[in-house]
Amino acid sequence: MTGTHLLSIGVLGALLLLPGLLVGLAAGLRGWVLFGAAPVATYGVIGVFSPYFPGLLPRWSVWALLLGTVIAAALLLAVRWAAHRWYGRFQEPIVMPSVWRWQHHVAVAAAVAVAAGVGLLVTYRATGAFTGIHQFWDAMFHVNATRFIADSGQSAPGALRVINAPDNPDFYYPNAYHVLQATVVQITGQPIPDTLNIGGGAFAATLSLGMAALVRVTSGRPALATTTALVSCAVSSFPAGLQFFGPLWPFAAGITVIPSFLALFTVAVRSRALSALVLTALGTIGLAALHPSAAIAAAVYGVGFLLFRWVAARKVPLRELGALAITGAVAAVYVLPQLVAAARSAGNATVSWPTVAAPGPAFGGVFFLNFDVPYPQWWLVLPMLVGLFSVKKLVGLRWMLFGGAFFTLLFVVAASYKGFLVRLLTDPWWNDVWRFAGLVALAQVVLIGSGLVVIRDAALRGLSGFRAGLADARGVRVGALAVVVLLLVVLTQGFYRDLNRKVINAAYGNGPTVSELERAAMDELRTEVPPGELVMNDPLDGSPWMWALNGVRPVFGHALDPAADFKVIGPDRVALFDHFDELDTDEGIQDIVRRQRITHVYIGEGFATPTSERAPGMDDLASVRSLELVFSNPGARIYRVVLPDGTTPG
Repeated sequence: MTGTHLLSIGVLGALLLLPGLLVGLAAGLRGWVLFGAAPVATYGVIGVFSPYFPGLLPRWSVWALLLGTVIAAALLLAVRWAAHRWYGRFQEPIVMPSVWRWQHHVAVAAAVAVAAGVGLLVTYRATGAFTGIHQFWDAMFHVNATRFIADSGQSAPGALRVINAPDNPDFYYPNAYHVLQATVVQITGQPIPDTLNIGGGAFAATLSLGMAALVRVTSGRPALATTTALVSCAVSSFPAGLQFFGPLWPFAAGITVIPSFLALFTVAVRSRALSALVLTALGTIGLAALHPSAAIAAAVYGVGFLLFRWVAARKVPLRELGALAITGAVAAVYVLPQLVAAARSAGNATVSWPTVAAPGPAFGGVFFLNFDVPYPQWWLVLPMLVGLFSVKKLVGLRWMLFGGAFFTLLFVVAASYKGFLVRLLTDPWWNDVWRFAGLVALAQVVLIGSGLVVIRDAALRGLSGFRAGLADARGVRVGALAVVVLLLVVLTQGFYRDLNRKVINAAYGNGPTVSELERAAMDELRTEVPPGELVMNDPLDGSPWMWALNGVRPVFGHALDPAADFKVIGPDRVALFDHFDELDTDEGIQDIVRRQRITHVYIGEGFATPTSERAPGMDDLASVRSLELVFSNPGARIYRVVLPDGTTPG
């Protein structure tokens, strides 16, 4: 791992935590809930200010993030002061369910550090020391979005239309994750693939920190916080699964901060502190700015908390309803327009995945943790079953099973059935079993952590049979938990680090989307193409990567599905996609080439998906007299455009 990589990890950690810590302090948070809520609060600051700062400041940068943080912190301080003066009798102090000694804090912090280290190590080994190119479809959009924001400073979600749909006024894509990663690039100068791979490696750290905070504010058991934080890096379906599939980096980032949000949400509901309620609204905005479907998923888990709380109390407290109304009203000002924009943009395309299994095998795949690996993760399944059968001991967190059961049901529905009702239920998550598996993993991590503590407690009861009172000794309890954890480490061979490495690594390699030969051709483009000129490309052959890798702008910045995307990419791009190879004779194509300043053409051999076919307008370039071959290797070719009148666009 290079010094630049270590710098990027440090910068990413600072950017993810420090803004959230500042606004959390202003809201009156302290301790684990402050640190745990920091990531989702940071995304909230980005979500609020990044759409508007490009109109107020020259460009987005770390200074814009700092300014937004200061403004948000000042507003929360004002809210806190006003609440103390006029709202005090409606709110209660923020109280933790138990008192932790310094040893507890150290143990939980160590568990978070271990999970963070495992997550980064697994990704480092899976991605060729963070330098690998993700070979799947979505990577092309995410890397180019990050490059565009880093270079231009244009951080509004609608600005990303430049990637593939510049003529679409309704374009919207939640970009908080890209803005944060672009800020890392601006500070470090790290290559785009390295930066996003490091971001994926940090998912385990964020998830572990949020889980520790959630246990702290609900259950209060330090042993449970320790085990839950530790195993956050181990389940293959998440984070590893969503680093492989897609890659769904923004949605995965949303899942990692759901526990952070829930820790904040539960504290806000119990205390009804106005500053905590407003901060929870900011966290809701952060989730929606990462991915609206992550915000909806967090709401499902939040509903589980409220149902369990109100059923246990046998009433629905009016003050808590009022507190929720305050949070909802503040968040809705931003979130509702965002959801409407996302729905309008998503309405331009439909996704219908094929069924992958019968209901029984589908349920077994997600429940036994082998949906995306060859065999169940038995050494996690066993403590999970223990935790499930001893669910009465999961004090303060049983409500997590509501969300886990809900998303397990949607996983089975999406995996096994098709039809209108299936689409209605699963559309917010793109009918995608990988996303549902990641959301189920949140509840599974809690159950696994609980099962490990139950196993420890059973062992202590056995020790009490040999010597009365032995199980109550603090050192014995700590030692017993350490033995259970070490046994898990041995049996899982380091939290299944090699298995998870293989899951992620399956998306990296020498092609098919970008091979070493194709990357060499893209490097050649950097010397061939002057700034401000475009390169005609086939969006399905991996060529959009030229932008992220070398700063060379392609006509198509992302792969596309013609049936769904033709109505949004604009008439010029439709014509180029279908008829570019008619450049010699079609004056309309010649006019588009001049207008768009297309001076070069790139053609690669690999494709983003096995079923992809060459764009009709790119399948006969060898016969086009207006194209002059300037570079060729077995993986790619580069042409210079010379129009029939002898001129070159540009």
